[in-house]
Amino acid sequence: MKHPDLASAAGGTAGFTLIELLTGLAILSAIALVTLPLSRTALRTRALDAATSDLASAVRMTRASAVREGRERELEIDLDAGTYWSQGVLGKQQLASSLSIRVTAAAGETAPGGVQRIRFLPGGEASGAQIMLSDGKRAATVRIDWLTGAAHVSR
Repeated sequence: MKHPDLASAAGGTAGFTLIELLTGLAILSAIALVTLPLSRTALRTRALDAATSDLASAVRMTRASAVREGRERELEIDLDAGTYWSQGVLGKQQLASSLSIRVTAAAGETAPGGVQRIRFLPGGEASGAQIMLSDGKRAATVRIDWLTGAAHVSR
């Protein structure tokens, strides 16, 4: 026996009513309102974590170059431009515009133009510094031990 089409049995056509569509859109909008701020926070967190890891890697590369080549190397940080580099080791790296950077370094390590320098000696020692990155809500710190030149990250 042949079954009648449901739409024919109801006397209408197959599909959704306007009220059903508007209800579905309202539910999707509510979900988007809840999840959008969470995704922005996750992106900001990832940017801070990635920048901190990259900066710690730059510190380690600069120290390793000083030890390997038996000569002093410097990691330079331009606070105004949000960039850092190490001559002969690492080209200029740009921080995300959403991040701010602050450096506490040894006296006398500020170059002309407000560029902060962190020196690494052939024996592995460093002038020492503390570099803080912030996204406005969270902060992370790369601390450079003056005795060993090691980079320690705290989030």
